[in-house]
Amino acid sequence: MGGPGGQNYNKLVRLARLPRLYKLLRIMRLFKMVRLLKYNRNIKRLMEKLKMNPAYMRMITLTLTVVFLVHLVSCFYYMIVAFSDFEPDCWIVLHGLIDADNFTQYISAMYWAF
Repeated sequence: MGGPGGQNYNKLVRLARLPRLYKLLRIMRLFKMVRLLKYNRNIKRLMEKLKMNPAYMRMITLTLTVVFLVHLVSCFYYMIVAFSDFEPDCWIVLHGLIDADNFTQYISAMYWAF
């Protein structure tokens, strides 16, 4: 693979990973959307109408933040394995999850991320 054919193969592999990079950029836009929701006037008005104890709101916000962060870490954890093309020593192959459905892989990734 040291010759010109190997270089073409490497370029092809890099091009195949571009859609994955696009997905990563879309995920980064989610962070911006979450930040915008925090400062949205309509959401503040809704919270004022609900007249919820601020301690409960902080607890709900903390719980949702933790769940969101665990989701992101588990997705990144799976993405790292997917970028390495599921090497034989990765956690998915070692635990026999390579042929499992997406939900099982997601729950397993959440387990390992948490």
